[in-house]
Amino acid sequence: MTNTAPHTVTLTRMGQLWTTVRDEARTHRAARADQRRMRAELAAYRTPAEISDLLAVVDGSPRHDQDVAQIRTILAHNLADYHRTHVAS
Repeated sequence: MTNTAPHTVTLTRMGQLWTTVRDEARTHRAARADQRRMRAELAAYRTPAEISDLLAVVDGSPRHDQDVAQIRTILAHNLADYHRTHVAS
């Protein structure tokens, strides 16, 4: 039988929890930075023709992962922005 004080166990668990929270926050920050970089890179694709061309490349890609889905989402936002700013008055 171990003779560990309850507060020592609690402090150890709190330390582990803190480490987990810190690691998750770090991972989340890195993912958001990646997303900002991707949005900045794809901002050059503004017109429907440019977006359509890139979507054709993306659709022909053998990759179908989260990055591809994110690219499609960003391009959809770019296209919506284009139509919002080029609406016939």
